[in-house]
Amino acid sequence: MEKHLCRELSCHEIVHHINGDKTDDRIENLELTNIEEHTSKHVAGRYGGRQGKHTPINKTNKKTLSRINELAKTIKWGDKPNYSKIGRILGISDMVVAKHLNGG
Repeated sequence: MEKHLCRELSCHEIVHHINGDKTDDRIENLELTNIEEHTSKHVAGRYGGRQGKHTPINKTNKKTLSRINELAKTIKWGDKPNYSKIGRILGISDMVVAKHLNGG
């Protein structure tokens, strides 16, 4: 985003990934926001609001889905995959991880 803007981001600016996939840094997937806007987009997406339907499984690329499967074999919480940790490693929502691994 900084390259696109030809300047550094200010401390009040946040880059939002529109499709929720933090590995998708295409400029058309990035939106410059502030903390209030960014938070509202995530809350709206999480609770079915009108803005920012966040990280739909069908928008997550095949490489990421494949990586989820690989990580799920080794990163466990008890006997089940650790959705949160897998999500953090891949920069995606734990909900996307859970939906994918549970056939959603």
